[in-house]
Amino acid sequence: MLSFFCAFIIYKKPDKKQADYIISGILLVLTFNYLFIFFRTSDDKNFVPHLIGFAASLSFVYGPLIYLYILAYTDRMVISFKKTIPHFLPFVIYLGLNIFYFLNDHFKENNYLEDAYLDGHLAFFYLVTFLKGIHPIIYLVITLRIVLGHQKKY
Repeated sequence: MLSFFCAFIIYKKPDKKQADYIISGILLVLTFNYLFIFFRTSDDKNFVPHLIGFAASLSFVYGPLIYLYILAYTDRMVISFKKTIPHFLPFVIYLGLNIFYFLNDHFKENNYLEDAYLDGHLAFFYLVTFLKGIHPIIYLVITLRIVLGHQKKY
């Protein structure tokens, strides 16, 4: 809830820049992620089982949001909606591919890997797991290059 409160404070501050909106977005995504973790680890695991797929897709959002925040903060570019779309395509694709699986009435979190194996989707599962690991690293390298370039400039 602290991340939600911080997002609200930043959103309400006067003289906001584009970077302020982006950092508020990052904090809101963190809030949703923490809520999903809370519900996932609570005693009532059936409370929000269909949101697990959405929560799993959030790992494709952090890298682009931090990258866009650094771009906006360092005044490297004005960020338009049109320029941000490609950065969030992995999130949309992952969510689109998994939405039918996670919305299935028979979905149970503890059977996720077993179902992937039995349905012949294990290769896809491992590919997505690899991409979820490499995606933030790619954005980390790109963002570090921007930050280091900004430091040299000043």
